[in-house]
Amino acid sequence: MDDAVPVQKYSQMIPRVVPFCIFAVFILAREVYSHVAGALPFEAYAVSYVLQVGMVAVSLILYYAKYIEIVWNDLLNVRDSLFSIAAAVAVFGVWVTFGQHILVFGSTNSPDFNAIQPESLRYSFMGVRLLGAVVVVPIMEEIFWRSFAARYLVSEKFTSVPIGHFTLFSFAGTALLFGLEHTFVFSGIVAGCAYNLLLWRTRSLSQCIFSHALTNLLLSVYVLNTGNWQFW
Repeated sequence: MDDAVPVQKYSQMIPRVVPFCIFAVFILAREVYSHVAGALPFEAYAVSYVLQVGMVAVSLILYYAKYIEIVWNDLLNVRDSLFSIAAAVAVFGVWVTFGQHILVFGSTNSPDFNAIQPESLRYSFMGVRLLGAVVVVPIMEEIFWRSFAARYLVSEKFTSVPIGHFTLFSFAGTALLFGLEHTFVFSGIVAGCAYNLLLWRTRSLSQCIFSHALTNLLLSVYVLNTGNWQFW
């Protein structure tokens, strides 16, 4: 019986941690390469990103039955969805206004997507990049940060902690670590706080995924219209 608790804990932890770890390994590999050998050739960057998003998407699909905390019907709650939209717009505003100026860690270099030739390759990769930003990343990150990490910082038996329950330590810890995951750390911390508050207010992980996805969609539209590729 004593062995059953660790086994159960890890069976719930692995589906929420593995997709994030896959994503992080690719980011780390690209960062290491850029520091050791200089800028990563675009072809290598494109291949690595497609593999990154593809592998994360496959892992999310394989583990999807485990994500009982995702209840898409929550999005039918109009008041909560309006809170999600407001949070997304606010985070987007902070990101494009302050992102490049406060607490920027790591390289902000990004390929000029308009320079990619042939045109068919350019639009294909932009499509994958958009899919990753708007669909794959919000689901993966919210499952890790708001479902797993926020509850694990309250108790190792994290599945016993209700979605949306925070302590001061778990709220601050997830917001800070979420920010440190991003190049634009200040904006990331603000986003972490906003999504944490949204989760506390709505008790819905689906609302956080929706808000995060909308933030990334707004940012993607902004990038595609302005050419500020560093945000992508």
